[in-house]
Amino acid sequence: MKDYDTYIKQYLPDGSELHTRKTELDKQHIGQALRQAVSAEYLTADENWNEFLTHIEGVLQFFKEDRDHWRKNCTEIGLDPSAKEFALINYHKLDAKIEVLEWIKELPKAIIDNGKKAKDLQDS
Repeated sequence: MKDYDTYIKQYLPDGSELHTRKTELDKQHIGQALRQAVSAEYLTADENWNEFLTHIEGVLQFFKEDRDHWRKNCTEIGLDPSAKEFALINYHKLDAKIEVLEWIKELPKAIIDNGKKAKDLQDS
C-alpha cells in the first residue's frame, strides 16, 4: 500500500483535480464493498443459498466427469480427426462451465473478504 500511496502523492498532488476525483472514487468503492459485505453475510446464512450450493456441487461433479470423458476422447488413438476436434471443443466448453460455477461458489467469500479489506481501509 505504501508504494501506491507514494505514487499517488508523486503524480496526483493534494488539491489537484485528479487527486480529488481519485479520492472520491476510492471512497465510493470502499462504500460499495462494505454494503456488499453485509449482503453476503445474509446470503451465506440463508438455507436457500446452501441448497443452491448443493445443486451447484452436483452439477460441477457431472461436468467434471463429462469433461474427463471428452479429454480421453481427445487423446484416443485411431479416432477420426473431426471426432477429436469435436471432443476437444466439448472439453473446452465444459472446462469453461466448471470455471464459472467454481467462481459462483466462491463469490460470497470474495465479497466478504473485500468488505473486510474495505473496512480496514476505511478505518485507516
